[in-house]
Amino acid sequence: MRKEVRVDTPLSANKFALKEYVNSFSQGKEAVKHHKAKKEKMPTPTASTPTTKAELFSMMPADLACKQLREQSARLRPLRPNLAQAKFSPRKEMSDDVLVWEIEQMEAARKDY
Repeated sequence: MRKEVRVDTPLSANKFALKEYVNSFSQGKEAVKHHKAKKEKMPTPTASTPTTKAELFSMMPADLACKQLREQSARLRPLRPNLAQAKFSPRKEMSDDVLVWEIEQMEAARKDY
């Protein structure tokens, strides 16, 4: 909980209660100090750190960059279903009465909650 402000939500109340509980023990205080010291020792990102994809790819070997680009473009392509291999759901073959009965069962179960 770095610079978090307490608000009137259950999550915020739980976070601050946990923080107070942890800090009530000497081991908890030591752990928090150790974590803060560790965070302070970590180098902060500088402007020389590549931030765009182009900068990152320019630092990679060419073969690895091409492989990454292929994988990314494959992930972005929309999937086309192969209807020849598609298995039709038994739900599509159910009668209207069966479907209405299933919907009534789901609505009844939802009302129970």
